[in-house]
Amino acid sequence: MSNDISEAIEGLEQLSIRTMTNQPLVAKAALELARALRKHQKRTQEREDGFLALIDSYDWQRQRLREAAEKVIAWNRQAAKDQYGDANKAETYACVRELRDAIKFCKQKETSND
Repeated sequence: MSNDISEAIEGLEQLSIRTMTNQPLVAKAALELARALRKHQKRTQEREDGFLALIDSYDWQRQRLREAAEKVIAWNRQAAKDQYGDANKAETYACVRELRDAIKFCKQKETSND
């Protein structure tokens, strides 16, 4: 879409140049429209860059939370092993189940974004 807008801007600028001498009002209108489109294109690109930065931040935060969840699961498994002699008992803890669900959700989001 950005290329379409760039082509439209270029076309308006060319129209402005071609009609400068015989139709100055058309040339002026074409030039003003080209400037307005260029300004709009710049704002759109800035907005898109902001969205991409937000997505990168979201992905980074999700990855950090996923790593933290995996650490908490490991700590719970170690605590269950120390207390009961069986690390698998930690899988019955509500927090471990919730964290496993959260990790599963993160994995699904990662694969759907690829």
